[in-house]
Amino acid sequence: QIVEYIYAEYVLESSEEYSDNADGELDGKLLEEYIDRLAEELPPSRKKIFVLSKRKHFTNKEIAVELNISESTVATQLSLALKFMRDKLMAHYDELLPLVIYAALIKIV
Repeated sequence: QIVEYIYAEYVLESSEEYSDNADGELDGKLLEEYIDRLAEELPPSRKKIFVLSKRKHFTNKEIAVELNISESTVATQLSLALKFMRDKLMAHYDELLPLVIYAALIKIV
């Protein structure tokens, strides 16, 4: 009976952890989709630089070569894109903060 009880508790805890993890993955996806929607609002050239940097993980130098622009232009455009994102995210700070924290924790673990 003790073994059955411990096993039942283990199954219950495991299912709760799975549920929490699934919810967290959903939250992370929602945050990613929101950022993708915000990227759509960027001017086309800035959007391209943002996508190459944040989605395709190009360095500023690689982006500059790819788009035939200076690295300082890349840096400036990324800075403007991130400021835009930050401003939009801050407008919804209370709703998005838990998602941002969770997404960061997932990447750490």
